Amino acid sequence: MQNPNPLQRAIQTAALDLQARFAELTGPKEARRAAAIFYAALSPHRTPGRKPARPVDVAAKLKAEGKPWHLIYETAIPSYWARTPAERRHLADNLRTAVRARRKRADAPKPNPRPE
Repeated sequence: MQNPNPLQRAIQTAALDLQARFAELTGPKEARRAAAIFYAALSPHRTPGRKPARPVDVAAKLKAEGKPWHLIYETAIPSYWARTPAERRHLADNLRTAVRARRKRADAPKPNPRPE
């Protein structure tokens, strides 16, 4: 049998230490649960949800700076003046709604973290 690499050795040592400290780690079901917890702790965490749209980012930043909406539309919406009035109105309404929703999410109270 080959010598385990340092990472493998460290994981095996940690597993033996956990088995010694926690008597309930005796069966395969408990071992799978411990492995899932270990995997979750080592995995890179990603923010859930869709990535924010660039126009909404720009508009939210400008609105936070106190800029008026008519200037925000021109800056955040690509080719704003090349569109028909109906398209401009539609895009402007959607942009305002998205910025308002983002502010509501940011101002909402955060839920308590789940105890483990």
